Amino acid sequence: MYSEIESIIEYQYSGDVYNLHVEDNHNYYANGILVSNCHEAKAASITGIIHKMPHVKFRYGFTGTLQDTKTHEMQLKGLFGNVHKTITTKELMDNGTITELKIEAVSLKYTDEEKKYFYKNCKDYDSEIKYIVTNEKRNDYIIKTAMELENNCMIIFNYVDIQGNVLYNLALQKSIEYNKQVFYIHGEVSTDERERIRNLVSEHSNIIIIASSGCFRQGINMPGLHHAIFAHPYQAKIRTLQTIGRVLRKNAGKEYASIIDISDDLCYNKKVNITYKHYIARLKIYENERFQYKIINKELV
Repeated sequence: MYSEIESIIEYQYSGDVYNLHVEDNHNYYANGILVSNCHEAKAASITGIIHKMPHVKFRYGFTGTLQDTKTHEMQLKGLFGNVHKTITTKELMDNGTITELKIEAVSLKYTDEEKKYFYKNCKDYDSEIKYIVTNEKRNDYIIKTAMELENNCMIIFNYVDIQGNVLYNLALQKSIEYNKQVFYIHGEVSTDERERIRNLVSEHSNIIIIASSGCFRQGINMPGLHHAIFAHPYQAKIRTLQTIGRVLRKNAGKEYASIIDISDDLCYNKKVNITYKHYIARLKIYENERFQYKIINKELV
């Protein structure tokens, strides 16, 4: 199977280089299937390839995140064999391989009038999301929080038109006042431009990146990134943990990494809004992973 090479990157490096090879043979890995980020192997395209290669000697799947469902585990077991968990993220922190993590779980409090309007006009998940991510006070709070942070920060959003563009323009308006550089990354930004921004983060401070979750969830090595703000409310375990992974790479002078998890408390008359339930689910993820987190209640004014 052939895949197009998207980019070739040169690094100036002096030191040891290691190569995975077969002992006393020096052949590269062969006669097998190896799937990186195998939690995505449930896609028909990948399972189709694997099922068409029944006679390979080896099947390996690697991932740092698995869903908590039996069906997901059984599917991967059928493709690659038994699941072996070698180490946890918390153990990697404890042994110094990755940076210590601090999480601020910010619960935004809305007025009774806003809650009444919300339940009158938002009848499903899509309308709730639109109400939340287009809220001017909420977006102002996110940008102000990012601007007041030291070092480099990434704001993760999900929808370009209704939130990404707004956050980017707000950040540009505040950038001079706070002496920040602001960059915007979404699906239409070229690979070369993304790489340029990544290098800037490695070399400079006081940078804010407004990034879509699809572009920066996995596969990005950015040690100079200190903070990430979850601007979009979701509950998916894999997406949550992979986004956290973007800030955990060690870097000189980086004592800890921080996540600011934004939630929206629109609970009213015993009704609990959907995205607040997602927030509770994320707190459960943090507890299961043994991450430190602090709940902060914030009036949205």
